[in-house]
Amino acid sequence: GIVNEADLAKALDQGIISAAGLDVLEKEPIEASNPLLRLKDPNRVFITPHIAYGSVEARERVMESVCRSIRSFKEGTRYNRVD
Repeated sequence: GIVNEADLAKALDQGIISAAGLDVLEKEPIEASNPLLRLKDPNRVFITPHIAYGSVEARERVMESVCRSIRSFKEGTRYNRVD
């Protein structure tokens, strides 16, 4: 994963990192053995259930991008192209 959850938990417990917010975990749903569930201060981590895409702003950006891609295709131009 991008974040080593065991190292993150250790850094949070040691005060190296004051807090963390996560939307994606290495294994979902979170396992009981995940070290983030055993922090000395559980208020140092905020875990959402993989829903960062669900905000109104995020959905608006997705729709704007989709519309721009469709217009671009119809006009024969390239937008957001991946080769």
